[in-house]
Amino acid sequence: MSLPAPSPRDSLSSADLHRLDQAAWLLAQKEPTPDPDALLSVAAGHALAHGRTGRSDLVIVLVAAMIDRPPVSSARNQAREDCAARRLADLLHELAGSAEVALVQRAIRRGGLDFTLALPAARRIRRALKRSLREGQASETEVETLRGLATAGWESLLDALARSLALDGDDEVLTDVALDAPLDGSGARLARVRALLNPSEPMPDIELLARAGEASALSRRIGRFVLLQRIGTGAMGVVYAAYDDRLDRKVAIKVLRPQDPKHSARAQLRLLREAQAMARLSHPNVVVVHEVGTDGADVYVAMEFIRGVTVQAWLASKSRTWEEVVDVFVQAGRGLAAAHAVGLVHRDFKPSNVMIGEDGRARVLDFGLCQTGEDASGEHTRSTGSLSRDRNAVSEKVTQGGEVVGTPAYMPPEQFSGRLVGPASDQFAFCVSLYEALYNQLPFPGDTVHELAHAVARGEVRDPPRLTRVPAWVHSVVLRGLRPDSKDRFSGLDALLRALDRNRAIGRRTYLGGLAFAGVAALAGFFAAKTQEPRIDPCSHGTAEIHGVWDGERRRAAEQAFVAAGPAFINEVWPQVNERLDVYMNDWSRAHADACEARRRGEQSDELVDRRMACLAQRKAALAEAGALLAERDQSVAVHALELTYKLPAIDRCNDLAALQAEVAPPDDPDVRRRVADVEEGLTRVVSLEHIGRTSQAIELADQLLADAAAIDYKPLLARALLYRGRLSLNRTAIVEPQFEMLQAAMHTALAAGVDYVAAEAMAHMLFVRGRLPGGAARALEDLGTYSAFISRLSKPGHLQGLLLNNAAVVRFASGDVEGARKLYAEALAVKRASNDAPLEIAYSLTNLAILEDDGDARAHDMAEAVRIFERELGPAHPQTIEARITASVYIRNPETARRILRPGCDALVRFSPGDPVPRARCLAMLGYHSSEAGDSDESRQALRQAAALLASEHFDGDLIRGVDVALIRGFAALEGGDHESAVEELRRVLATRQGDSWWRQREAAELELVLGLHLRALGDLEGAAEALRAAVDGLVAAKATARDVLVDQRLARARVVLADVLLAAPRPAADDLDRARVLLTDGMRWYLEGGDEYAWRLAEIRALDNLLSQRRSDRRATP
Repeated sequence: MSLPAPSPRDSLSSADLHRLDQAAWLLAQKEPTPDPDALLSVAAGHALAHGRTGRSDLVIVLVAAMIDRPPVSSARNQAREDCAARRLADLLHELAGSAEVALVQRAIRRGGLDFTLALPAARRIRRALKRSLREGQASETEVETLRGLATAGWESLLDALARSLALDGDDEVLTDVALDAPLDGSGARLARVRALLNPSEPMPDIELLARAGEASALSRRIGRFVLLQRIGTGAMGVVYAAYDDRLDRKVAIKVLRPQDPKHSARAQLRLLREAQAMARLSHPNVVVVHEVGTDGADVYVAMEFIRGVTVQAWLASKSRTWEEVVDVFVQAGRGLAAAHAVGLVHRDFKPSNVMIGEDGRARVLDFGLCQTGEDASGEHTRSTGSLSRDRNAVSEKVTQGGEVVGTPAYMPPEQFSGRLVGPASDQFAFCVSLYEALYNQLPFPGDTVHELAHAVARGEVRDPPRLTRVPAWVHSVVLRGLRPDSKDRFSGLDALLRALDRNRAIGRRTYLGGLAFAGVAALAGFFAAKTQEPRIDPCSHGTAEIHGVWDGERRRAAEQAFVAAGPAFINEVWPQVNERLDVYMNDWSRAHADACEARRRGEQSDELVDRRMACLAQRKAALAEAGALLAERDQSVAVHALELTYKLPAIDRCNDLAALQAEVAPPDDPDVRRRVADVEEGLTRVVSLEHIGRTSQAIELADQLLADAAAIDYKPLLARALLYRGRLSLNRTAIVEPQFEMLQAAMHTALAAGVDYVAAEAMAHMLFVRGRLPGGAARALEDLGTYSAFISRLSKPGHLQGLLLNNAAVVRFASGDVEGARKLYAEALAVKRASNDAPLEIAYSLTNLAILEDDGDARAHDMAEAVRIFERELGPAHPQTIEARITASVYIRNPETARRILRPGCDALVRFSPGDPVPRARCLAMLGYHSSEAGDSDESRQALRQAAALLASEHFDGDLIRGVDVALIRGFAALEGGDHESAVEELRRVLATRQGDSWWRQREAAELELVLGLHLRALGDLEGAAEALRAAVDGLVAAKATARDVLVDQRLARARVVLADVLLAAPRPAADDLDRARVLLTDGMRWYLEGGDEYAWRLAEIRALDNLLSQRRSDRRATP
């Protein structure tokens, strides 16, 4: 089956046809059979091409299914979403004024396009389509069309998708590979696609496009070689796969790229110089040159054909260990060092200029910019123009005459400035490439060449990512090679490679798998190691020190504890925990070595280095405490393990010299110092216990340590003890006065002792607690300016400033100022992002901001990002992750979408937390609420009963779950055949505790009244039910003014409908009750109509009640 030619409005330019030609070639390389979703897109294209005036519901949905069809190229998700939005707008505009607009809108609503966390838009729409097919809503003709597509298959799919790509103008499908002659049978496909799109206009000849620079003629000879396929571009030429018919072998041919005629002589000379230079080399890690020659105006070089990938592609294909990366670069470095040995300088070393063959051997290639020893001593390239400010130029090669030569991202300062370059310049490029390969980021910041050059000149190397397993010694080697002054780098590349090999040999694991080393090189390395005594770095002892804290025995004990916790923990959690602790040890080792070197070089005073070492000692103690807890065979520890490792005290603090210098000196008395250290160690354990959920145990220990600190009377220690104890009580009890007094004492003590960071954190918490005191919100907000000014004086205020703004937003929100709270949350998020705060802190702010967003799209985006962060940092079953999913679900109007968001969390809890009922109960309860709104009474009943059963034997003290939540879960669960009397008793008991004028207490009371009213109705107490439901409606209306979640709207709509039902159930309703029932049903119906098709069953219920209302009015009129 083929599609008819498009209408005149779809006519294509020559460029569009060429783009389509390439798209079709690429599509032809894909899987041999299309998937069902792809067939739906073909059907959509078929419907569009026919241009029918009367389209059915099914055809409209098929058209909508193409809205965000991903292109062949890997475009960014955001770009695809933007494209989807534009195409959707165009479709709706086309159908304006027709009855089909409602059909499209309904299809979109059913697909849940309003929330991007779930499935991509097209998949959601296609699911809706498949449902309509199953329900028999498709016409027979359309069903037959789909069946035909299933057998017509690949050819139609290719045609339709290629046409779609061409019409979209997707520039990313302009790939080199599509310019090759089709040798795999796809030539006929290309011809059919061309004829399909514009049968009256032939495809432009490929040679015309070649002369325009888009392709070059293939299947021709150059010298004795037959060109087969273009495979890439080099510094000065285009590289082809070619056949050497004389020696019957495949080779790679570099042909001088067509250039401006005035540069041709220089370009030919450069290419010839590359060939001659490479011909002087014979090394297993340098590509072999077979021949150099000319063919007419063309200069070419024949080289060995390497079956493999560039290092750039190798790195992109999958995650690589640091050992694998170093092994590959050592090989490449040996090839580069061999070039230096014969007087050559590469000048453009980078990952794309190294190939890894199928034999695992790395080869350096593309010496097109190489410089010989004669060049180095005579003329050399100098910069005569200004550095580019173009953002795209950073990763592009710069080879203009008279300007810098090379790729800016990998160039040393001397190359930027046009000064003499030499082997040290290649060493710099090698270390830039190695840094990029290890950390997946370039070492120097800069969006333009101008910015990059300044960062390189100043030696502004980025910090490595926090979660890296690269050892400190590797990082140190790379940093030395990146020093701005070439004299400060290694004496040569051989010395750098020896440093990499020597350090790996000293007490570290050597990676033996993966890529094979050449035998001679390995043997040479062995003899070098045997004949040269390794120098012991005097600052390397820190590595052994920190490894003693998390050594093999302790690591194995922790691993066995995770085995005992269950398969999910050992398979899914333990690898991340183990990796994070390795990262922490590496960061610690690096910081320790840096402090040691600073003392040895005399760069920092003994007092400052002692403070750095004391800071590191505290971090070492925290690691030891974490390791001891992880080794306990306690599943609750395994559940919180990722949080425990994530919240270890930051190593960066020990490198903050300004903050360390501002700290108070330790006590002079050695005995006092020892006692202080003991309490500090205990406080470290308090924090660890808090992070694994053992709050009661943490409070008991904190009380004891607070007494010890008071007895020592060392004010900095006492301030920390007060802060830690006060922090443990946040959100724990409704009695807030003692919390405030504890934090206030911490602030006063810290200010007197000069420990400003402790005082600042106490201020941030005090603002939050004061806002909870009766009438304290206004005073708390008055303190905001003072606290903010104090925190801004700190050397790194970002985290604490974000915490303060977040807590101020909580106070504003609690006082009913929703817009003020939203602005403060947005400001807090901006501060945290700007200060590169921890990802979890950003996730908390995203969640808080999303709750108050008016814009549904912005809310969905923020919620989705927060959930992704929690899952990445803490795992799918961590309480914070589940809480994020629960929160996201209550801000989604569509209950089906809400259930899709929630189910993965509930399923994860079954695997990860079988012994912890509270998180599972909360998740299942929320799933039950959403299922009820979706009309799935079976899942609702099952989920709520499971939740209630999980809570049946638990004793609740207000710490793990609020009493109001327990009462609501049990109350909803008991509605289906439960004990109504017991439920009423519990609900009334909890209602008595919901006193206060805050909006959230009014909301809690209203929700309890709703469930109470439902139970009273079930018991036949219509008067009591009406009273409770009236209170529920009034309370939820008041809460709606502040709360933004959908749950309030859902429960308000339900309360209105149920109250109308109760009023109409009276034997003879009063006229006022009938009037109120009319208003209640109208208001309820309005919300459910806006909710979409998922609430159809609720609307049917309302219509039945509306009929009953009409009957009651008739009865009242008929009865005198």
